Amino acid sequence: MSIINCVGKRIKRTVALLIAATLLCSLTGCAKGPTGNNNLSSDIDSNNADETEFDIERVRKSFIIKGVPFELPKRIGDLDDAWTYQKRETHYVDDTGLADFYFNGKEMFVAGIGDFIEGQEEDGFIYDIALETDDCSIGGITPNVSTKADVLKKYGEPSKINNFEDRGLYRYIYGTQDSNQKLFFIEHSQMFTVVFYAENDVVQGVRVVYNTLDE
Repeated sequence: MSIINCVGKRIKRTVALLIAATLLCSLTGCAKGPTGNNNLSSDIDSNNADETEFDIERVRKSFIIKGVPFELPKRIGDLDDAWTYQKRETHYVDDTGLADFYFNGKEMFVAGIGDFIEGQEEDGFIYDIALETDDCSIGGITPNVSTKADVLKKYGEPSKINNFEDRGLYRYIYGTQDSNQKLFFIEHSQMFTVVFYAENDVVQGVRVVYNTLDE
């Protein structure tokens, strides 16, 4: 079965909401941020997004995670023996959820996984990864090192900007976020997002979602 066909199976929308919200919180500090209104305060659509500078097919293949190259989507059975993982039972419904991944026993990232069926786990896929440490990068953008100027130089203006004023953060979204007008639904999303600290425009975290989920 091809990658597109495997990843093209439907993921329950309620589960997609949970996964995306959890991964977003990992970038915007839900657990660490100040108390108060956690709603997005401003969403800005840009009609000037330069699509010629952004290519999701290139970005999804350009992960460096603690020195280890990676790409999305990734079939779990294609990971080499150095990789292990632990499914998060509290963030898992049907064949979709979250898992912690390790390389030679070292924790690497939390990822969204789909098509993850008991007895057929090797056919499951990783489709969503968020990173926020300076020993990782996506598309040449490194958390706590790269700046807004670096992102704009490499990818041009984003297709959308979200402001998280109560947390002192804002987010650039590049690519396709087919969410049926609901922020966290990720059907058909093929996007690269970058979260910045508002006080200095330094990158706080990076994330790629890559799937072609059927209706």
